[in-house]
Amino acid sequence: MSRRTLLAGGVTAVALPTIIGCTPDGSMTPQITRKEVQAVQDRYAHRLFAATRTRDRELLRTIEGGPLLDRDLATIDLADRLRAPKTAEEYTLPNSTGYPVRSTTGNDQQQLITVADYSSTQRDWRDLALYRRNGPAGEWLRVYGAGLHSAAVPNFDHDRPLSPLAPDVAGYPAIPNAIPSLVANALADPGSAQGRMFDDSDIRHRYAMTLAATREHAASVGTVTRSYRPGPLVIAIAVEVGYLALGCFDYDETLTARHGRHITFARRSPQHTAYPGTYHTTTATYGAMFAAVVPKRGRVRMISGEQRQTDLTAD
Repeated sequence: MSRRTLLAGGVTAVALPTIIGCTPDGSMTPQITRKEVQAVQDRYAHRLFAATRTRDRELLRTIEGGPLLDRDLATIDLADRLRAPKTAEEYTLPNSTGYPVRSTTGNDQQQLITVADYSSTQRDWRDLALYRRNGPAGEWLRVYGAGLHSAAVPNFDHDRPLSPLAPDVAGYPAIPNAIPSLVANALADPGSAQGRMFDDSDIRHRYAMTLAATREHAASVGTVTRSYRPGPLVIAIAVEVGYLALGCFDYDETLTARHGRHITFARRSPQHTAYPGTYHTTTATYGAMFAAVVPKRGRVRMISGEQRQTDLTAD
């Protein structure tokens, strides 16, 4: 799932005028042409490559904000602590389409959902992102971003701005504010009541399969456990079938050596630089961003879940 590492078909859009205007309900909502959307995406991709390759935190702050910035800064800090090589994958986001989000707050914050291809991966993969800026003169900052299959991209309305939902809106299987917790609990215990609220999507399978593979790999040394923690809801957007929830969660993956065994890191690995000894437990922490579709009735479907390692401890 992860195409961009720091360690170790286009969609047709309606061309909108280049102005910031009032929607019929009087709220301030960004209106932006497809060419301008692509320029926002190009700026982000080019600066992200430069920032991650050189670990330039100030440059990263010119293109990211909110939970995405927090996660990526933590990833950079970890790379520095491990003295990992300064490398990054360069890619672009072609064929970008932008969907302005209707403002309901009464302030000057504006939001934009984008969907794009990746230049560095297969054609059936898409980038889903949320940008925010303070007024028409502000720079767009990406506050959420994750990949998903083309078939999973929601059917966004091209003819009018997208409508955000209140975090506590009722009438669905779960309120938006509860979704990060439900996602974390479902991944931690798929057979629980909260786990059964979700469809059996390939995203959920991926988390289960990677844990199973890690456990098998580490079986000769000890046992591997995961613990999931919900993060914030980023936004909930009304879609035809219900709403799209974008949010965050974290998880720890802990390896505990059995009696008579110990954990070591490979001598040529970045981890060995920071942890050259032998250890009883190691814990890798990951920050993840997810997308889930909550229908008006029925099961929730997790359509994206993309993580970066943000910490490592050894005892």
